[in-house]
Amino acid sequence: HYIEVKTRTSNSFGMPEEAVNRKKLTRIKKTIQSIAETAIQRYQIDLIAIELDRNGNATRLAFYKNLNNI
Repeated sequence: HYIEVKTRTSNSFGMPEEAVNRKKLTRIKKTIQSIAETAIQRYQIDLIAIELDRNGNATRLAFYKNLNNI
């Protein structure tokens, strides 16, 4: 099980979940496979997106399950 966590304090560079695109997922999958030392391992990639205010308090938390097929 692999969980990618993205945090933003502003949306100047987009929402946290927008940072996890197909290119990023491909890199994550390659990393998982190299760590597992076999391409036949089963795994799931989830995403937690967090937005913080200026004081570091969470204003939004989103959970996206099973991004493997994106």
